[in-house]
Amino acid sequence: MKMRPAPRGPLEESEELVEGYGRIIKRARDKAGLKLEVVAEKVNEKESYLDAIENGRMRPTLVVAHKLEKELGVKLVEKTVQEVTAEAKPAGRFSEPTLADMLAPAKKKKGK
Repeated sequence: MKMRPAPRGPLEESEELVEGYGRIIKRARDKAGLKLEVVAEKVNEKESYLDAIENGRMRPTLVVAHKLEKELGVKLVEKTVQEVTAEAKPAGRFSEPTLADMLAPAKKKKGK
């Protein structure tokens, strides 16, 4: 059995959708003999939204994925743990300017 090295830095937990979530949802719904409109009503979501999720045109939010997990008895979300390193979040990393950044110089000129 391979052992993972012990993490050295802080850990960051997150949730991610499992691969093939659309197929999982459709199979579970079909197996339960439920129509899409019934599931949509039970989870309080639009039928068209669930259809798009099942067919891979949209990704469900984590909230919707959790509701579908509960309703259909399937696993759609998995927890992941990742070590946060200096490489993952560099201190001096450039980021795109925001609208507020672009307006800040204009406000300074008006205030003079």
